[in-house]
Amino acid sequence: MNPQLEKLCEQFPDFDADYTPPWGLPSVQDFRRLADKFACQFPPSFIDFQTNYAARLPIPDNGFRWANDGLEPYLSLESTIQSARDWGVPVRYVAIWDDEGNFYCFDSAASDANSELPIVFWDHDAPSDDLRHECPGFVEWLGDGLRRMRQ
Repeated sequence: MNPQLEKLCEQFPDFDADYTPPWGLPSVQDFRRLADKFACQFPPSFIDFQTNYAARLPIPDNGFRWANDGLEPYLSLESTIQSARDWGVPVRYVAIWDDEGNFYCFDSAASDANSELPIVFWDHDAPSDDLRHECPGFVEWLGDGLRRMRQ
């Protein structure tokens, strides 16, 4: 149980459907495979969301990607990480969201005491190592997206 994600579920009681994607939720092993393949890390809240809480809360938009093995590229976290690297996104940034070469990424060089990572935005029209910081962590980023969905 993740207290931050539980609190998010409490903040959005109107989202009470089963949001499990048709391909199912990924496993912790899916994340290990990706971490090994790309020599990257994922924050615990992101893993908790995808392996459990994604059945209780919707994703904020279609740019979100999943860790399941074997998904079509437009759904696949693996394809998104590879695409980000192909676009020239520095390795320290781990892409989790993609929209035509623009990426929301975890900044793996900025881990906090709980292994959570801030989220940055990489714009293919203005690539830089000094990216725009979006949120201090995944739960805040997800919460912002859910609030936008309500509006």
